[in-house]
Amino acid sequence: MELHIENSQKVTSLFGYWPKFCDAKFRYFSFEVSERDEERIQIRLLYLDVDKSIGAEIEILFSGVSRVDINNLYDENVLDELVIVRNDADSNYNIELQACCGISGQFNCERIVVGKVIERDF
Repeated sequence: MELHIENSQKVTSLFGYWPKFCDAKFRYFSFEVSERDEERIQIRLLYLDVDKSIGAEIEILFSGVSRVDINNLYDENVLDELVIVRNDADSNYNIELQACCGISGQFNCERIVVGKVIERDF
């Protein structure tokens, strides 16, 4: 099943592809319950494509979150890969944060939205 990440063109238009976010540094991580009792996770990653000399800070919001299992939040947290898989049975997403160092884990969500994308020099 095809991934549907809202506003993903903000990322793909800058990099030319949807990255795996290898070696992306976490700038922000938040888990919250909204006033409507909806669980959300928001992350902001600093991702660099060294081959293209392009960098950006990318905000991603995951809503309708369930089955959260997050570990190892450190002072510095770096992804090895952000894995997003669409579940054929219910059209939800299985998310895995594979760590290079620091935060790791997995969760499910109903919706993924790209927020701000700010190009950065490196």
